[in-house]
Amino acid sequence: MAALIEDPSKWNTLIKDDEELLQMLQNGITPRFQRLDNDFETIRETWVPTAKAMADEALLAANGTVTALEIQVPIDETGGTYRTLLYQPTVKDADGLPLVIVFHGGGFCLGSAEMESPVLIEATKRHGCVTMTVDYRLAPEYQYPTPFIDSWNLIKWVHAHASDFGANISKGFILGGCSAGGTLASYLIQMARPFQPGL
Repeated sequence: MAALIEDPSKWNTLIKDDEELLQMLQNGITPRFQRLDNDFETIRETWVPTAKAMADEALLAANGTVTALEIQVPIDETGGTYRTLLYQPTVKDADGLPLVIVFHGGGFCLGSAEMESPVLIEATKRHGCVTMTVDYRLAPEYQYPTPFIDSWNLIKWVHAHASDFGANISKGFILGGCSAGGTLASYLIQMARPFQPGL
């Protein structure tokens, strides 16, 4: 008897609908983001305020245990800057705290720093670390490898200025990201290897 996978007419016997998902679909799901069937500019305009509202809500829910700062980090020697969000526990440590940097996703063409803010605010609150996320420059206005260059410049800047905002990377320096942000984090980890333990 041939395996079912080899007979397309029997593939439906391999399918079992997820009961929990079916129940959710029947009851209706309240979307957190608007549908993405609009044009590119409309999607961008929708995501930014939605992510900002979620970040504001998360900061409010932290009940004063986390402070937020917006920092303009130099892009390079040209004098330009890009926006970085920094979250710190309100209770400081004189020796500094571990640092976590998370890069947002969005296919290198969508998204904003606030997309990662709820997770970072919660991490700061629970684990007493300093957290950061950045608005790296996006396509199509800025083509490859701009996001990688921006992110690498951020890492170098952080290495030189960590103590200025209460971080101590010798206690811990974690990079992460979602989707495109995960790609950036993987790249940066490889780039930083030759600089260990200095970076």
